[in-house]
Amino acid sequence: MSTGSGRNIVLGKNSTVWQALCTDSRLASGFKAIGHSELDSFAFAPGDRVWVLSYARDLDANRAMFARLATETDIHVFYISTATANVDAVTDCYQYPRVKRACEQLSQSLLNAHIVTIGVVYRDPSELPGGTTMATSLDEIAAFMAAAVIAEESGGITLLFSAITRPFANALERSVHAGYGWLQARIGWPCLLRPVDIVLRALGWRWYGYLYLSNRLWLTTTS
Repeated sequence: MSTGSGRNIVLGKNSTVWQALCTDSRLASGFKAIGHSELDSFAFAPGDRVWVLSYARDLDANRAMFARLATETDIHVFYISTATANVDAVTDCYQYPRVKRACEQLSQSLLNAHIVTIGVVYRDPSELPGGTTMATSLDEIAAFMAAAVIAEESGGITLLFSAITRPFANALERSVHAGYGWLQARIGWPCLLRPVDIVLRALGWRWYGYLYLSNRLWLTTTS
């Protein structure tokens, strides 16, 4: 089902994802990108498809953004969320997944938005961390946005990611990865591992924290 006959508006022109997508030939000419500061003065039209990539750490700022969009008539909103929001089901100690999950709920309750859940964004799989990661290629996102055709016009959810397994750098990283998972599964508050996360980040091993927890939860629920 086509989702409206209007324009494609990206809200979040300075987001990392849009900056990586904006030069794609499928999107460069057919999409208008605006920043959060332009939202109040922008003139939407009935039938517009609004792709929300904008994100604020403060939930109230996100709520105000959705409330502003809710004043428009007959726009179709796609909220771009993250696969890591699933960790909110077991812990609220990570800010980013907690706020993104709340934004999913707000966008659906205020706008009947369609949630598009993406994983770690990559151009080439070699950019992904070792182990299994829920990930989405830039090509997949561009193709989805360019088609603007989904099973449900609004209120639904599209899981736009897949599990991609990459080799570890060496046997040490593989062992530390397994040990980290053992610890995380046994600690009631995963954020206690943040000092360890700092070390892992310094080593260039980017699978730690809520990403590790999210991947583990997805693998458990989808296996």
